[in-house]
Amino acid sequence: MYSRRRTEDEWREVVADFDASGLTQELFARKKGLKVGTFRSWVYKIRGASKEPRFVELVKSTPGGETEHVSRTTLLVGEVRVEFAERPEVEYVVALLRGLGEATP
Repeated sequence: MYSRRRTEDEWREVVADFDASGLTQELFARKKGLKVGTFRSWVYKIRGASKEPRFVELVKSTPGGETEHVSRTTLLVGEVRVEFAERPEVEYVVALLRGLGEATP
């Protein structure tokens, strides 16, 4: 099977689609016919370039297809991933980001 090379802009669209999908990287890549390793490297490359923190809402699926929101927050900054059992206070996140920024060479 021939797989054409994508431009960086095309990969940005793919990663945006992934972010909106709620799927794991592995499942998304399989559904789109992408090599998992290649897809993961582009996700990290693009997210690392943005340097913007982002929150990911976790949703639990039941066998019947119903969804349940999980009270858990994940903060991704570049390659750093911090998970919280509940959504943290904004002031705490700001202090954490400042600390991470100071720790980065």
